[in-house]
Amino acid sequence: MLYESEYYGIQYMDDVIEHHGIKGQKWGVRRFQNEDGSLTAAGRDRYGVGDNYVVKAGAKTQRFTTNRNEEIGDERKYVSLTERDKQIYKDFYPSDLRKSSSLDDGLGSIPLPNRVYEMTLSTIKDMKVAGGKTYHSAFMELYNDKSIRQREGWEKTEKGIIYRTLFKKKLSELNERELKNARDDFDLGLQERGRAVNQQFFDSLKRKGYDAVEDQFSKAYDKTDGNLIILDPKSSVIKARVSEVGFDKNGKYAGTISDKEGDKRYASEKKRIEKVSRDIVHEVMNRPKNETGSEAEARVAKKYDIDISAVDALVMDHVRKLKHSDDDDDFI
Repeated sequence: MLYESEYYGIQYMDDVIEHHGIKGQKWGVRRFQNEDGSLTAAGRDRYGVGDNYVVKAGAKTQRFTTNRNEEIGDERKYVSLTERDKQIYKDFYPSDLRKSSSLDDGLGSIPLPNRVYEMTLSTIKDMKVAGGKTYHSAFMELYNDKSIRQREGWEKTEKGIIYRTLFKKKLSELNERELKNARDDFDLGLQERGRAVNQQFFDSLKRKGYDAVEDQFSKAYDKTDGNLIILDPKSSVIKARVSEVGFDKNGKYAGTISDKEGDKRYASEKKRIEKVSRDIVHEVMNRPKNETGSEAEARVAKKYDIDISAVDALVMDHVRKLKHSDDDDDFI
């Protein structure tokens, strides 16, 4: 993280202004960037740029998905390569994927955990990987493309003070902080699918003969060794194994389980949630006379540890069904 004082060398304390600066740096001299926009030695260290390398055929990579039958296809795959990176993602990503689903059981919507699968992809050739240095060079080339700046330019404020800029100014016009923010924004935006500038970035690497690129976003924020983005999975990897993930009582990764065990756990969880849905509706609809509907929903939401909007959805759906039932009776 680069702090404002690191750039401007000024700290404000009461009525005193003290200037510290960066030791050894002269006014007007950029610390991380040369005048032509290329990185200094300190800049290469700052942005984590490294050398390219090759992942040998037969290497085992890992990814998590909610689709057991996910195809390799042409769409880019995000995978972990090193044992350390695999463990980093086991610690949080399966749990995140598990939480992202919901069950419409006819009463309303209450979260039903996704089934999550651990997929092992084996490389079928030596994959040439673009490291941080090549990644940053490709980013700089993209940034220098005037048509992209005009199409992709945007800016936002951070705490009402700092303007973060991506593809807004020319590369030569950026100060160190703006360059850092532009790279951060680009790394984050690279996770978005269907964005034209991302496809152009990946295509430029493919034209240079790379099969994969290090995911700089995961490297910076998840502190990985360098997860890989496989550019053309169909020609680079095959599915070696797909197993369902098991979870402990805290919802954390607990190894893999058989398909039969997965079916059993899913059916049990679905049955439990269906019962909870009915219990919630019953408690709200049969609330004490001195309690309002809103008060009852808040009480029940707290009791079952779910969002009050889910309770409201259950109750409203139940009321609608009762109304439709009455209408049908009137018709008959």
